[in-house]
Parts: sequence; structure tokens; C-alpha cells
Amino acid sequence: TILDLPLAAASFDVVVTVTVLMMLDDDGRAAREVHRVLRPGGVAFFLEPALPALRRSHDDVFSGRRRYRLREFSSTLEEVGLSVMHAYLLAPAAVLSVADRLRRGTNDRARSDLERGHALDPVFTALTKLEGRLLARRNLPAGVSVVAVATRPGGRAT
Repeated sequence: TILDLPLAAASFDVVVTVTVLMMLDDDGRAAREVHRVLRPGGVAFFLEPALPALRRSHDDVFSGRRRYRLREFSSTLEEVGLSVMHAYLLAPAAVLSVADRLRRGTNDRARSDLERGHALDPVFTALTKLEGRLLARRNLPAGVSVVAVATRPGGRAT
């Protein structure tokens, strides 16, 4: 598991984690393992759900333990020795999260955003394109995902 990777220390130039830390009781331990296997100067990319207030059925379907605030997530990475180069929030799904929470009734079955054929799919696609253009100019003040790019200090990736 990511809590105890069977890999040599300093053996990767790049590590990518997508919605991994949010599922663990000890997210700091997982971040330490990423730091351990990353070569000095290597880059780690993280994508995790943001804003605890936006927790919804998708989180429950996938046994998500937490959603992060941007500053909290950056601190988690820095505490294990990673240097955060960029950290920002992805936003369009925030609109969908609020709409989903308002729409769903207490008897609705739990569902995932990954299910096809959601009525809001075209809206999500348009918002994602808009978000890409906005992020090219500046960080957004709110979003449903935290994105962080961090390095292990001490050299250049080979």
C-alpha cells in the first residue's frame, strides 16, 4: 500500500497520486512515503477533494475520509519535507456539488460522479473548459479539488 511502498528510497523522478490521501486514516504517513520514494529534485503531483462543507454521496461511495482546505493540504505536504511549488483549487464541480446536495432527497441511492449519463455532464464539460482558461491567469478562490505540485528538495530530477 502507499503507507509502506515496497520500493527503494529516492527511486522516482515523478510520483502522481489522485484521490489517495483522502481515503487514509494517516494521510501524513502516505505523504512521507511519497517523499521517501521521490528522488531529490523529483516532482509529486497530488489531486484530492477539497472543502469539507462540500462532502456528499460521492465521498461516501468511495469511502472518503476527508476533504481538504488548501492551506491544510499544503501544510501536510510541507510537514513531511516536500516543498510545495503550486497549490490551487479546481472549481467547476463546486457548482455541481452544491446542485447535487440541494437536489438529492434523503431516499436517493448513493451515486458517484463517475457514472455516465448524468444530466449535468454537458454543464460540467463547459465549466471545465472555462476553468482551464481562468487558471492560466490566476488561482481561483474556491473549488472542490485541491491540486498540489511539490518537489523533494535537494537536486534535480534525472
